[in-house]
Amino acid sequence: MRVVEPRSLTRSNLVYREPALYDELLADTSITADLMAFASRHEANVRTVLDLGCGTGRLLAELHGHGFTCTGIDLQPDLVAWAERTHPGLRLAVGDLRTVRLGDTFDLVTSVGNSLSYLHTEIELAAAFDTIRAHSHPGTLLTIATLTAPAQRTRLQRCDDLTRRRNRHDDLRVGSAHSDLDHRPQLVLRHRSRRARHHAPPLLEHRTAL
Repeated sequence: MRVVEPRSLTRSNLVYREPALYDELLADTSITADLMAFASRHEANVRTVLDLGCGTGRLLAELHGHGFTCTGIDLQPDLVAWAERTHPGLRLAVGDLRTVRLGDTFDLVTSVGNSLSYLHTEIELAAAFDTIRAHSHPGTLLTIATLTAPAQRTRLQRCDDLTRRRNRHDDLRVGSAHSDLDHRPQLVLRHRSRRARHHAPPLLEHRTAL
């Protein structure tokens, strides 16, 4: 498997260098309610939660506030350190979701956001699911929500020109993204740019394979 260097992720992505901005941009107040509704729908007695790729711990902090015992793993030490300072009461550790073993199992395992998008081969994905299996027991629930571009294939439409554009404007930032499908490696390539001011040069431009 490839060695993923946390410093390279930090250098390539502004929000990984600025945890407060990470929280602001990636805030989703609905995911906690969705997870709780998911557990209720399956009549699961969820008390313990493991989040693989927990980032700044925001999701776990919300679940902890509802009485769950929460554990989070992330590859990036800076994000874990931020989570420890900002959200006391969580069990957090730096680890690679392909290889980490905590010696414990959980009622709910989650991976929400970009974490699985960094795994580009079947071997890496299989390793991640081995990690999920190692931390599960009979009845464990699994929720995965990863960010991918929408794709539609019809008889009249080819996916070669698959694109998605998203813009967000406010006083602090302007962001845009578009995605292209590369058939040979079967990857969606997302090109993203963010600006701190409407006419300022981009603070971030990079490409992520999904």
